[in-house]
Amino acid sequence: EQVVLTGTATVVNLGALLYAPPERVVLVVGLGVVVSNLLSSLFGMWFIRRRLGHLGLVRILRTYLRIGFASLVAGGIGWLLVLGFGELVHGRFEQIVTLVVGGSVFGVVYLLVAALLRIEEVGELVDPVVRAGARGAIAGLHRVRR
Repeated sequence: EQVVLTGTATVVNLGALLYAPPERVVLVVGLGVVVSNLLSSLFGMWFIRRRLGHLGLVRILRTYLRIGFASLVAGGIGWLLVLGFGELVHGRFEQIVTLVVGGSVFGVVYLLVAALLRIEEVGELVDPVVRAGARGAIAGLHRVRR
């Protein structure tokens, strides 16, 4: 599985380095990451299914589709935001701010869409962070009251 991932990513990265125009290298490398992870996942599922039998792949596919949809929505909104910022920013600091704002908006929109689509795996990831944040906020309130 790791060989499939690394091999595919290496081939795409070398192709990007040798053939892609400089302004498109990051895009090609990003697409290579997506393709290599997809191929690696498919290979892993094929291999495990041969050993274990039925895996509930329809449920897995539905989850991947919902995750993909949430990513597309968040990516589209983030992309539009970054395009808008592109007209306003000119220096290195402004570009860093654009990156931070665009990434933050992507994260927030993704989590909101994932919650609306009831993607359980995202809840499992976020719940411990929310609980820790709530404990920290409560502890902060106790310190302020003293």
